[in-house]
Amino acid sequence: MSAPILLRPFRAFLASLAILAFAGCGGGESGSGGESGQPSPAADADFTVSAEVAGLRGSGLVLALDGAEDVAVGTNGRIAFARKLKAGQPLSLTVKTQPSMPAQRCGVELPGQAVMADTVVQVRCSYGSSAFVYVGNFGAGIEVLKVEAGAVSKIQSLPFDGPDSVAVSPDQSLVVAKGAGNNSLVDFAAFRVDAASGTLTATPATPAKVSSNVSNLVFHPNGRFVYVPDPVNGTITRFQLDPATGALTTAGAALTGLGNVKLALRPDGKFAYAINVGASGVQVFSVHPDTGGLTPLRRFDTANLAFALAVDPLGKYLYVGQDTSTDAWVMDPQTGLVSIAATIAKPGALVAAHPSGDFLFVYGLLGKIASYHVDRQTGQMELAGEVPCGPGLSALVGLGDLILSSNGDQTASVFLVDPASGVPSLIGDTAFGAGISDVKGVLR
Repeated sequence: MSAPILLRPFRAFLASLAILAFAGCGGGESGSGGESGQPSPAADADFTVSAEVAGLRGSGLVLALDGAEDVAVGTNGRIAFARKLKAGQPLSLTVKTQPSMPAQRCGVELPGQAVMADTVVQVRCSYGSSAFVYVGNFGAGIEVLKVEAGAVSKIQSLPFDGPDSVAVSPDQSLVVAKGAGNNSLVDFAAFRVDAASGTLTATPATPAKVSSNVSNLVFHPNGRFVYVPDPVNGTITRFQLDPATGALTTAGAALTGLGNVKLALRPDGKFAYAINVGASGVQVFSVHPDTGGLTPLRRFDTANLAFALAVDPLGKYLYVGQDTSTDAWVMDPQTGLVSIAATIAKPGALVAAHPSGDFLFVYGLLGKIASYHVDRQTGQMELAGEVPCGPGLSALVGLGDLILSSNGDQTASVFLVDPASGVPSLIGDTAFGAGISDVKGVLR
């Protein structure tokens, strides 16, 4: 006997409830996590965040989680954050402070945009191979190059009278440049670096004036002072730099008793070292911690005529390139005085050090840049390899895992250094319509 007509809607309603109850209890093949069959995390679940750090050699690395927790990292391996994140919460892990001594660039590889489980974030540290390069071009001013993904491209030509010398502030926010001339006073000005694009803009300050004879510009590690050696009268003029306006103001001068001066400072800024290009000897100065003033301490004889010098980025060795040899001298961190540690029979017209302190690059006028592995304990230098380079180099600069050179054939070259072997290989040459004399850069 069939059910009364009035009961049929009620039975249909009960059947619908049964279907809903079956689905709510996990019936069917898809499960509670949807088609993937994976359970969804509870909305109030707490998940941990860790960082797996690799390649770190410097000190001072600080990672920041979610803008709320900072962790100082001193070694490679896994470090855990105390802060926990909820399911679906955005994951923000950034490098708050890059490591130094040696200087490195660390990058974060985020696994996703939101936390859905306990998460490990990869942090990779290297010396950097992407950069903006600033070339002093007599014909056009300051040329800006971009080095990225193993290629070099020109991105800006900034008019400036000269320049024949450029330098980059330690925080990479400013470039200073000196104009070219002949036994006259020329402009000395600062330019602002756009951190994203690498391009330069003039600062509002009126340019200072310096002798056209000046051949190299050297920043104090604190970024507040720029040293301007004059190769004719043997003085080193000190300028104070206002980072806000770019104003350069004369702060004093030191009479060195030298001629064609080249200058380098220890990474801690406590001592400075100078040579008279084409003469024997190294002059040591103490540096006043507040004013940046130079006081002569002592002169040391070199076996041959000095042409170049570079300071170990880790602060242990002073490298002196000479006409028939290249020396490594140990710098006493307390007194600044030096003592010979090792020498190689390789002329050093130009020298530059890798930020790791493991490699020294030497240009000896024979159309090649030689790479030497440096024993950190003894200073002994062993040839790692050589690479052909342009003729008549006027500048050789180490920048992360890059080497920059300005060449006598009106080109600038960029080399990539193998971080394991220390041997450089050419990335590319950039030609200019006039002579170039100096090249510097900032890491990206």
